[in-house]
Amino acid sequence: MGQMRFVTPAPERITPDLVGKAYLSSLEGVPWNCQTQLVNNSLVVDRANDESGNLNIPWIAPGHGPLMISTTSLMQRPEAYQLEVELARGTLNRLRNSVQISSLSGWDVPPAITDEMHLAQQLFIRAATSQHIPSQAAHWAQESLAHSLQGIENFALQRARFLLHHRQQQEEKLSTLLATRSESSELRSHIRKSLPSAFNSMGVTTSWKRISPDADKFKLDNLEKQIHWCHRKGLKVIAGPLVQLDQASVPDWVYLWEDDFPTIENYFNDYIREIVTRFSDQVHIWNSVANMNVDNCLSLSEEQLLHLAVSSIETLRKHDNKTPLIVTISQPWGEYLADTNMDMSPMTFAELLIRADLGINGIGLEINWGFHDNSTLPRDLLELSQQIDRWSQLGMPLVIYLTLSEPSSDDSQDASASYNSDDTVSLTSRSRNVLSILASKPAVQALVWNQLTDSKKSSRVGAGLFDVNGKPKPILKDLHDLRTNYLA
Repeated sequence: MGQMRFVTPAPERITPDLVGKAYLSSLEGVPWNCQTQLVNNSLVVDRANDESGNLNIPWIAPGHGPLMISTTSLMQRPEAYQLEVELARGTLNRLRNSVQISSLSGWDVPPAITDEMHLAQQLFIRAATSQHIPSQAAHWAQESLAHSLQGIENFALQRARFLLHHRQQQEEKLSTLLATRSESSELRSHIRKSLPSAFNSMGVTTSWKRISPDADKFKLDNLEKQIHWCHRKGLKVIAGPLVQLDQASVPDWVYLWEDDFPTIENYFNDYIREIVTRFSDQVHIWNSVANMNVDNCLSLSEEQLLHLAVSSIETLRKHDNKTPLIVTISQPWGEYLADTNMDMSPMTFAELLIRADLGINGIGLEINWGFHDNSTLPRDLLELSQQIDRWSQLGMPLVIYLTLSEPSSDDSQDASASYNSDDTVSLTSRSRNVLSILASKPAVQALVWNQLTDSKKSSRVGAGLFDVNGKPKPILKDLHDLRTNYLA
């Protein structure tokens, strides 16, 4: 058993919820299963091995709100590390490495970015050399962290704009699909009317639970209405997910067979066959299997999950061997590995399916940023950019399912409650910057905003493009501008 300890002169910064979201990861960024706890005002992290690793923890930096911040790779040692100093070191190191690599590639890094980097470095030196006075070291480290993050955000955004400009020189309008995901055919008329001007595609949900409330019976009228409406408005259809193992998707009657995997598999395949044979000539992309690396309401083993994914894709391909299909992965950073017994990282799950040669044409990444359950913990823009680059190495087109959530009223104990309004960037500004990063990536061939309207029942609070009263939010205009300025 390996253990690392981190101390801070301000233990009130480490709330219980924050402790629960902290974890250690390997050099490759894969989280280890960890047990984290507060012991005598120290953050103690236990894991099964004693390899060097990176601490990842939600942290507050003035002007940026809560972000998942990581240290450099730290070796196990008896002495505790000073938390603020190590977070500042890790963040400065990422900025310096990115600036150096970009400079060697021939891109002229704007002086404002290098100025932030040099200031962060001077402040970090003060922090590192004053650790014998913990409160002073923490102060300088927090200042260094803030400037490093500002440099990182500016670097990623300026780099994205440079790449977007370069792409536009090669093709005036990008072929990227831009969609939102609608789960209902009963939308308010003004919402429905606004969609074709903002989007060139639509994500149409195929919920098995709604379509088949009883075994072997299928109600497809609402789905048919949605797809026909998309065709009338000239919107391409991204249909699915066909298979998703969460409670909102799996019919209640399936649980009667929870201990009979072959029967469950047969029911899944019957449902897929019904949908695909009915709509194969009306769908442009099938979202075949989604989030099976995290969702598992049927308590299947990892081997059964892979078997079901393979069987589902084979069934789809048997009845439609032409329409492109994607497999969608949730939480691509793999946060869920820190508190589960699952062995497969998100990348491993995707690679196993790709190597099976099933006819997969792309990978979907579901990134629902926030601090609610089953979310992707927010990262800075540079970390987002680099994560997309990692997934691009699979050589597959990427489809990004995206939302950014507001803190909910239930988050009083989490990281989002540890800062005030002066410490944050607006959700609209953050969303606009994230869209710029994603649009600059050639591998990203579709962007799907993953929630059309706000709902009191949704765990993704405030993530919709329209509020609970049907009023459009500023992010809708940003999506409209993205399509107008860059997309065909």
